[in-house]
Amino acid sequence: MAGEGGVSLGPDELERWESVGFLKLPSGLPSEQVVQLRSWFAGHPRSSIAIPGSAAAEDAIPAPLRAGGAVGYGARELLDSASLDLQAWLDVLEADAAGQSARQDALALGEPGAMGVLALDPLTSENGCPQLVPGGHRIALPHDPQGRLEPEIALSLTWSYQPLAPGELLWFRPGVPWRSGTNYTTRPRLALHLA
Repeated sequence: MAGEGGVSLGPDELERWESVGFLKLPSGLPSEQVVQLRSWFAGHPRSSIAIPGSAAAEDAIPAPLRAGGAVGYGARELLDSASLDLQAWLDVLEADAAGQSARQDALALGEPGAMGVLALDPLTSENGCPQLVPGGHRIALPHDPQGRLEPEIALSLTWSYQPLAPGELLWFRPGVPWRSGTNYTTRPRLALHLA
């Protein structure tokens, strides 16, 4: 499958997507596009952006999030879809704040698809990087109506930390259990969530 600029995911990446349920794209956004996204969301901190699957109505959307941009490319490649509608919203994890509790979203939402995290700051184990359970999309786990896993279930799982550099993009299947840890640093960290 050819993607943005002729780049395509190889069989190993697609196999990892099927078996493990998540994949860090082989190349991230250039630093100038990360700066552009940080700047846009600084002026729209509570915004959610609809990323259309076509080029229509994109004037107000930052270039990396447009239909032909790198973010859409990743989702289209993994879902083998020429057109894909996504939402993007800013995730600010304040200093010393707890991260997202363990979830399994496909079961709560009832929809197949892809979810993503695009790092605008370095995401590390110290500031609450994404944590996922490899192969967890194949197992239905006990959860509440919002998809939150029962705490004792979350403690029993083997979590894989997924640190990301600014501009790196991690896609995962909605059924993969995921969470983020506490931000133990002295500054907020920024990321975009995509679904």
